[in-house]
Amino acid sequence: RRPHHLANISTALNFLEKKKIKLVNINATSIADGKPSIVLGLVWTIILYFQIEETINAVPGDGENKKKGTLPKQSLLDWAESVLSKKYGLQIKDFGKSWKDGVAFNAMIHNIRPDLVDMDQIRRQQARINLEHAFSTAETELGIPRLLDPEDVDVAKPDEKSIMTYVAQFLKAYPDAGGAGGLPGLNMDTPDKEMKAYNSLMTWLNTDAQEVLASSQEPIQDRESEFMDYLGFKTELDRREPLYLKIGEKVLSGRALKITRPDWEKLDILWQETDEQVRQWLLKLDASLPGKLGKLGEWLYHAEKLMRKKEEVTDNYPEMSTYYGDLAKEHREFFKDLEEWKQFLSQIKRAGRYEGMMLQGRQFDHLSKRLESVTLHSTVRQNRLDYTHMKYKLLAYLGMSESKLEQWTVKYGHQDEVEDLLADYMDVVDRQKLLEGFDSTLTQTKSVAEKYKMGGSDKIEASQMEQFLQETGGRCKKLAVELKSVRSMLEEVLAAWKRYNACVDLLTVWLSEGEQVMALGPDQKEEFFRDISQHEEQHKLLNESANFLIDVCTEPVAAEIQRVLLQINQRFNDLVTGFQDFRQNEVIGKARSEYETGVASLETWLHDSSDILEQTVMCIHADLKAYLLELDKYNEQIQEVETNFKVTTKTAQSLVKDSSQEVVNDMLQTLNVQKEAIVKLRKEIPERIKYLKAVLPNVESLETGILDLERWLEEGAQLLQSHKLDGSAEETEARLERHKAFFTETTYQKSILESKNKVFQKISGTKSKLKNVDFSPADDLMNSANEKFQGVVGSAKDWEKQLEGLARAWRALQQRQQQLEDWLHSAQNILDDGDDDPDSLIRKHKAFFDRTDKRLMSDYESGANEILRQLKPEDSKLLAQTLGHLKERWEHVLYHAPMKLLKLEFAVPEDKFEAAMEKAELELQQQQDQIRRNQGVKEALLKHRQMFQEGQLVSQCDQWLQDMSGLARQLLNLSRDEKSLEQRHLNHLERWNKLKLIMSDTHLQLKQLPERWRDYHQKMDNFDGWLQKVEKLVAGMGDESLTTEEYKDMLANFQKEMRNMGKLQEDARWLESSLEELIKDAPDADVKRERDSLKKLLGRFSAIKPHMDATVDRSGILSKGYEYRDGVGKKTSWLDEAQR
Repeated sequence: RRPHHLANISTALNFLEKKKIKLVNINATSIADGKPSIVLGLVWTIILYFQIEETINAVPGDGENKKKGTLPKQSLLDWAESVLSKKYGLQIKDFGKSWKDGVAFNAMIHNIRPDLVDMDQIRRQQARINLEHAFSTAETELGIPRLLDPEDVDVAKPDEKSIMTYVAQFLKAYPDAGGAGGLPGLNMDTPDKEMKAYNSLMTWLNTDAQEVLASSQEPIQDRESEFMDYLGFKTELDRREPLYLKIGEKVLSGRALKITRPDWEKLDILWQETDEQVRQWLLKLDASLPGKLGKLGEWLYHAEKLMRKKEEVTDNYPEMSTYYGDLAKEHREFFKDLEEWKQFLSQIKRAGRYEGMMLQGRQFDHLSKRLESVTLHSTVRQNRLDYTHMKYKLLAYLGMSESKLEQWTVKYGHQDEVEDLLADYMDVVDRQKLLEGFDSTLTQTKSVAEKYKMGGSDKIEASQMEQFLQETGGRCKKLAVELKSVRSMLEEVLAAWKRYNACVDLLTVWLSEGEQVMALGPDQKEEFFRDISQHEEQHKLLNESANFLIDVCTEPVAAEIQRVLLQINQRFNDLVTGFQDFRQNEVIGKARSEYETGVASLETWLHDSSDILEQTVMCIHADLKAYLLELDKYNEQIQEVETNFKVTTKTAQSLVKDSSQEVVNDMLQTLNVQKEAIVKLRKEIPERIKYLKAVLPNVESLETGILDLERWLEEGAQLLQSHKLDGSAEETEARLERHKAFFTETTYQKSILESKNKVFQKISGTKSKLKNVDFSPADDLMNSANEKFQGVVGSAKDWEKQLEGLARAWRALQQRQQQLEDWLHSAQNILDDGDDDPDSLIRKHKAFFDRTDKRLMSDYESGANEILRQLKPEDSKLLAQTLGHLKERWEHVLYHAPMKLLKLEFAVPEDKFEAAMEKAELELQQQQDQIRRNQGVKEALLKHRQMFQEGQLVSQCDQWLQDMSGLARQLLNLSRDEKSLEQRHLNHLERWNKLKLIMSDTHLQLKQLPERWRDYHQKMDNFDGWLQKVEKLVAGMGDESLTTEEYKDMLANFQKEMRNMGKLQEDARWLESSLEELIKDAPDADVKRERDSLKKLLGRFSAIKPHMDATVDRSGILSKGYEYRDGVGKKTSWLDEAQR
């Protein structure tokens, strides 16, 4: 056989050499000898050429990535780098460590199907998790064979050849995944390449994309198929997104070579419209899911739309703070339902189905992954929006504060400008609490920044936040120190301005007056210069303040201050020098003038005060309050008046030595009179204020309380005016009731009146203290209220007597009416009575109507006519109508009595029929419950036959229906319009026919349910028997003591059973669905028992599948091993025989 092996190997090697594949140190002998290194080298050479190189050469492209003579490894590496470097920022330098963390594998999948991988999450996960996700997803979703396991790659030195082989599978299955496949490259370094890329993208969007999206608007026929179409188109759109972004980047940055901004705007609008149509397509597919699951799809659409909402950026920090605050609030409000949706999806996942739909397939997996992605990214976005909002709020604080600080620390202007600056400072720093706002905002910013760092920010963002907070904190501390120092400086400057302006004003006036006085007589001069020392002090203070202001004010203001100061200093020196030549011979005249002025001013105030005390005031709350305010004003002036009196007295004392005794006596008398008047007013005004304050609340209480009482009295008067004598007992009773109901408040209103009388007495008690107050308005108000109250209450008592007399007259008439109505009522009760058995009702009917007294109606009619003759025509209508109505009832009873007797006789068979029907319906209901619970079905079937097939129920019901039909015809003979018995007979007949249908259906169900349970348990027994057989085969095939023939027999049986795996999986699903239907109404104990039994059986089925797969994998090796063992045994036997 070796020559044949060598010939076959040589044929294969010659084929490879014809393909110009280099075979180094590889020959047929080495391979036939099974040398591992040679065999593995040949296998790798075949893989390298047929699996990798030919795949690379078959990829369509423009040749940019295909350099002549490039090795397959380098070509594959260039292809992988073209896919992953620009789009994902991954540096692919080899087929070893570059792939170790699993990110590159997942990026390769994301490039083909972005919906399968969340790259943000992948970058944060451990390597083995990423590798497992990539290999399993590529196998199940993309059809890439799983040639690797995570432990093969997550090692110090991964095997490059294995990774190359695996990556080549992506290139072979998806050759368009890189820059090839009709898509221009991202390298647009010439105008032609740039326009080629632009035109390619515009053409695809206008033709292929629009064609696909137009069909997406049609109603859904096959949701799963259309969803796969959506995924395919979304993949194509995602592949072109880097090209779209690259073109936009070049145009917006001004680096475009040929594409203009209008061209870009057309592309951008078309791209955005296409993207939104794709999202609407997905929304349509998700919304078509049943019930709340469709609502979840709609919610996800709006969630993703909110999260990709573009955010504006401006340099206006306050606007940005408000803007991001609104965004954060909008985000938080929308995602308040997120947990509810997650719980809903988790519940239906555990159930495995929702509203009859199995929860499996690409669309449901896609929906689940989108919800997971939204859950992750919504928290990150919320934290980022909160942080950005607080960041801009803090920056707005800083910008505003630094701007204000710059305004507050420049060279200052005039006093009003400094006052404005200080007012602005106090408003911002004190009232608006700027410094507290700094601390609070900085603390909140740190808190949300820490939350953002812990919940989604990357290292770069965390570092930027840390740096921002450090720099901002330093700025805040420095700014706080500077702000605190500004206030003292502003206050000092303002105080200097006030001193300066006050001194300038005072000295300017004083100098002007002094210069004029110098031309007057001696008295004026002496009086004017008497307090020159004070003006000298002001002059000194002026110079100090002016010199300080010159240092801190702007140059124009400082020059102005210097000019004014020079003028005042010159004038002051000239005036003082002039006055030093004058002495005080004529000072007395001025003092006398001041005395006379002071006395006249005091006299005027005393006269006005006396007038206000004597002024007449009306006892009305508003007038008293206004008068009190006027007195308060004069009371506040007393202190100032006393001060002026002391000044005037001092002036008079200075004139005593220079005045005659008569003049002195006159001044003393005048001052004594004014002092006594001031002392008197100082006592009377506060006392008058005290009594006014005491009486004001009482006046207000009186006015408001009397208003409420007057409203009640007005309503009572209107009620009394509406009274009249009615023409019916009911109206009379009702009017009497309304009258009594309203005037039940008489005692309460009387207490209110008495209370207000007491308040009025308190007011009257102050008349002696407030003699200038006119109390007539209060007197009139109280007298009027008392008079109205007495008049209304008296009239109410008179009307109550008249109404009660009329009511008694009507009650006498109603006694006769009651006798007739009692008989009619009893007769009607007999006619309407249905609470007793029909036989008893028939006896009652005959006993009552045989003893009818026909004089009842004639007696009532004569009594009613007597009353009608006494009433007015307009009041007698109701009684006449009542009389007619009672006559109609009398005739009605006599007409319907015989009909009622027939109906009672009809009820005898009817009751028997209904009792039988209720019994039958109850029995059928119990049998239906037994069917639902699957309990006592056999007993129920036996009882059903005894009652409905073998018993007399059916024949009896037919006879009763026949009796009811005869009585219904007799009633029609009495009155052709009376069809009630006929309709009841038809209703009973219809009910009987429906019951017979239910009887038939229940009988059928009772026979079928046990058969379904027998089918279910038979299927379980067959399934269990197969499992036992396979378990025995798997265990037996592991026995090394088997002979080759025994093993082959077991293997043949095992393979035969393996062919039944598909059917067994279908049986497992049938068992699960059938059990759920059978146990819907079964008892809890039976449900638990059946579910546990099926769960145990399916658990064994799931557990045996890995052992079966392992047995299949080992079967080839074990078969060869058994053959080898048999061959060795035979050769050993032959050698033993040969030796013997």
